[in-house]
Amino acid sequence: MNLSKLAPWNWFKNEQSANVNIIPENKTTLETKIPSRHHLTLHHELDELFNSFHRNLSSLFQPSQNNSFGTTMLKPFLDISSKDEKYLIQIELPGVEKKDINIHIENDMLIVEGEKKQESHKKEHDFYAVERVYGSFKRVLNLPNNANVEEITSSFKDGVLSIEIPKLQIEKKDIKKITIS
Repeated sequence: MNLSKLAPWNWFKNEQSANVNIIPENKTTLETKIPSRHHLTLHHELDELFNSFHRNLSSLFQPSQNNSFGTTMLKPFLDISSKDEKYLIQIELPGVEKKDINIHIENDMLIVEGEKKQESHKKEHDFYAVERVYGSFKRVLNLPNNANVEEITSSFKDGVLSIEIPKLQIEKKDIKKITIS
């Protein structure tokens, strides 16, 4: 039995290596450590758990950390869904113009990148709060083996980029029964 078929496709396996900085998750979990009865170890594990939760929660509301060039790289939120005949990726890009978005395929990876440009009238106003962020963004998604890269379509409406990836029809191999001797 091929266990890889039971696991969902890892769309993000190359995103970190593609020059996109993401706040790293703490890979240490309570399940992977050997349980200890010592209260200081338990205290340390709980501190680690809460620190990891805080890092992950705060990363939802901030752009990713500086990349190797010292500039901030935005990481737009996305949804990935699947139907029988296609995959659908929807990426939130509020305030981004269609002309500032670039989508391409490279080494079985779908790369969506662009820039959210700052509005020019900012100098005329006195600001009391500035929460919107501007700058470059990039998402790198690994395409599954059954993605039909020749038929990918995209559309952009109301600040949401939709990318449809048709699925290839992969032939099911004949099942061979093996007798037990």
